[in-house]
Amino acid sequence: MTSDTTQASKAKLLDPIPWIVMAIALVLDQLTKWVTIQTLEVGESWPATGFFRFTHAWNTGTAFSLFQGQSDILTWVSLFAIAILAWIYRSIENPPWILRVAFGMQFGGAIGNIVDRFRLGHVTDFIDVGPWPIFNIADSSIVVGIGLMIFYFWFIDGKSDSPATVEAQELRPSTVASEHDSTTSSSYSAMFIVVDDNDSGIRLDVFVHRQLGDDASRNDAQTMIKLGLVSVDGANVMKPSTRVPAGSSIEIIQQQSPEIPTQALTPQPIEFGVVYEDEHLLVIDKPIGLPVHPGAGRKDGTLVNGLIHRWPEISDLGENDRPGIVHRLDMDTSGLMVVARTDIAFATLQQQIKNREVGRSYTALVRGIPEPSKGVVDAPIGRDPNNRLKQAIVADGREARTQYEVVEEISTYALLKIKLETGRMHQIRVHMAALGTPVVGDQTYGKSSDNLDLNRQFLHASRLEFAHPMTKQSLQFSSPLPHDLSQALEKART
Repeated sequence: MTSDTTQASKAKLLDPIPWIVMAIALVLDQLTKWVTIQTLEVGESWPATGFFRFTHAWNTGTAFSLFQGQSDILTWVSLFAIAILAWIYRSIENPPWILRVAFGMQFGGAIGNIVDRFRLGHVTDFIDVGPWPIFNIADSSIVVGIGLMIFYFWFIDGKSDSPATVEAQELRPSTVASEHDSTTSSSYSAMFIVVDDNDSGIRLDVFVHRQLGDDASRNDAQTMIKLGLVSVDGANVMKPSTRVPAGSSIEIIQQQSPEIPTQALTPQPIEFGVVYEDEHLLVIDKPIGLPVHPGAGRKDGTLVNGLIHRWPEISDLGENDRPGIVHRLDMDTSGLMVVARTDIAFATLQQQIKNREVGRSYTALVRGIPEPSKGVVDAPIGRDPNNRLKQAIVADGREARTQYEVVEEISTYALLKIKLETGRMHQIRVHMAALGTPVVGDQTYGKSSDNLDLNRQFLHASRLEFAHPMTKQSLQFSSPLPHDLSQALEKART
């Protein structure tokens, strides 16, 4: 896998919408021209009179019969225009569907007329409407494509950033907080990021979305910008389409979600294993089927409910709905997690994870044999644009890196040791599926069932390594495969 820029270019190249639209425009253009040539002589019209007619005409100029007699020059101008159009499309990050259709129509129309120039030495026109110059499907496709672009940039993109001209204001976080005091127990935190060279020139809303990742959609990022919760070099910028140069200092004010305040969490006796415990932290061996924290439609019965039942002091650490939680596991992923018990442990462990100093290794069984047998998947992950309940490799996603190594080949399966360099939602499952070797039992990212009597994905957090936040001592923990995964592995081997 490659860098974000290469991934973005590849994603656009593989995007079917522009290709399909271009193909439709090209086929319709060439088919209607062929019918015109076969049925009408040059200069002949059908019907003979009327406001709207089909008239066979040779055009050695541009669209709508402009600049006649310059066919050779216009051929090269058209090729240059296509190259410029391709460059413009490539420079637009995460283009919406309307732009993808618009560029497809322009590409299809331009190629349709170029085919005529190379094949016939002129362009065949046939649509004759009143006093308007005779034109063809290709000309129409180009004009409609340009119209869609103008409509998007003027009426959609421009209006979404309204007011169109906003004077920069000094951001005062205290003022912002006071305006939202009515949201009861909500709290605010500030995030400061310096734009690096890789992100230079991207839109502010895209940058904010990348930084917040799973905590906010791109629409959420645009709303935050318009509410004055984002500043660039100390000045409030309320236009989401603002481009941010390298070296800019971005401040993002985040409102902590009030949906599940700390006092709403109910202490409950929840069963889970404790591998290590001291006054600063815990290492938990999470069983399958246990959610880590409350979420949509689920307020209790989670690991967090069990944690605050046994260690009430954890309630005030971190985010309201996930106190003490430094990193997470999916509900149906079992294995090791570290949980903080003190403020300093929480902050230190979070920093270690950010600096990639926490070793998190997983055991996974996948369908198929990865090639090569040892490697790194480097592909950004974000919400699936077609299904917001899933994650996917997307050009504007957050950086995600997964190391993997084949430990054992078992017929059509492979047992892998996987190490996370980053920690995105569903990262291992998305990356393994992208390799064409989905995790066995994964009903979300896998495409076929496995006959291993397994009711969840074969994924276990088997090893955890980090430095103790207080003593700096290196701590290493391991967890054997639970019974259901061991049975499935043995069945795969037989």
